[in-house]
Amino acid sequence: MKEFEKLVASPFFSTGRNLLPFFKSLKKFYPDFNDERLTEQSLFKSLYPGKSFSKDTINKLLTDLLKLSFEYIKQLAVRKNPIVINSIVSKEALIKNLNSIALKIINKEVHNLESKKLDVNYFFDMENIEMAKAHYYYYNQEPLLQFKHDMEFSEFIINKFIVQASIQLENLTFWKNYGWKEIEKNGLMILFDSIDIEKIIGIMKDLNMKSRETILSLISLYSIYAYKNISDHKYYNEYRNIIFNNLKLFSDELKYDIINSLRILTLLKSNISQSDEFERAAFEINDLLVKEKIYINPNLNYLSKNEFQNYFRTAFDLEEFDWAEKFVKNYSKEIKEEERAETVNYCKASLSFAKKDFDNCFKYLNLLGASSTDKSLNYYLKAAIYYDQEHFDEAESVLNSYFKFVRRGDNIRKDRKEFHYNYIKCLRNLINFEFHKDEKYIINLEIEIGKACNKVLLKYWLKEKLLLSKKRCA
Repeated sequence: MKEFEKLVASPFFSTGRNLLPFFKSLKKFYPDFNDERLTEQSLFKSLYPGKSFSKDTINKLLTDLLKLSFEYIKQLAVRKNPIVINSIVSKEALIKNLNSIALKIINKEVHNLESKKLDVNYFFDMENIEMAKAHYYYYNQEPLLQFKHDMEFSEFIINKFIVQASIQLENLTFWKNYGWKEIEKNGLMILFDSIDIEKIIGIMKDLNMKSRETILSLISLYSIYAYKNISDHKYYNEYRNIIFNNLKLFSDELKYDIINSLRILTLLKSNISQSDEFERAAFEINDLLVKEKIYINPNLNYLSKNEFQNYFRTAFDLEEFDWAEKFVKNYSKEIKEEERAETVNYCKASLSFAKKDFDNCFKYLNLLGASSTDKSLNYYLKAAIYYDQEHFDEAESVLNSYFKFVRRGDNIRKDRKEFHYNYIKCLRNLINFEFHKDEKYIINLEIEIGKACNKVLLKYWLKEKLLLSKKRCA
């Protein structure tokens, strides 16, 4: 507020009328501006005592003050983006034949950019510097230097295109893998479908290019290939290793974006392949994000319920219970306050089930909300507990409600529905075996359990119950 007042008072930014008295009248009601004494009439009276109220005058003052507020935001942006401003200043210096000053500005910004870690604005900043260099060589008529610069700039443009295209392709391919087929008509998707990504990766590796931009481009190319060929694991380990081996190059924000992209890809591969290998890899990536203290999206500054549950479930499903419990204890304060209680109850219900503390599990399940994730947990854990306690009628009743919930769940993805249906089918077969003691219910059940759920712990639980049933049958 103090800085904004200085800008309002500055004649350089004047709109033609003195807005300082108007600003000071409004400032009295800062920060809420909800005082009942704050009216157009009272403002007018404080500025023009003895004159008749004019709404037009107040509207003009408000309009001019709004223009200055936009100017203030612009000045804040200038502070945050000195490279953009200095590239413009260097060009203006060249126009005025202040060549040495222009070169000094350019060299300073090159040094500043090269001395800091790669961040999400790197290519934007670098492009401004490269354009400033191009202007300098042009104004100084140095064709050899201009030619050399153009050669280097073309490599920069390629790297920039690959990196920025990969970000968008990741987003598009992510949605394509979840059934949005119209994405196939997207121009960027069509372009990259016609390019031999594998060949480009090979060329870049053969060139042994070591620049930071090239490393980032190679990461992006691996990402493009991996997302386009989601079931092909050929380059997965190379993709992962090049990220882990070059983390020191990246700012925390860019580091989060790169590792999170790898994590999403790993989870997709886990869902498609049903392999514990990728479940384990996803957990290791989560563990790295926590150790590097970059587990929160820098653009949010908090953990959403879904994000927190992702960290928790990945560990929980691999029976990394100590890690999961410590994560809940140490990081639940990072969850949005309005989502915190339900999220913690979700985690504590799961941990109580794993410990066979069924009383506490029921307590936490009954505190859950109405989201599809919470309701799913409520149904499949309660059904399992009733079965474990040999309350088979109650277990069957819960499964019936569970089936209806899944069938009516328009917001549950198709692949998730299949997991739920298979889990219900497996547990029903176990219950029917207990009722009828007929081996037909469990003969092929081990194969079905493999499809039953992507929750590793529940698979183990089902297999344990099947083994007990087979022993009784024998």
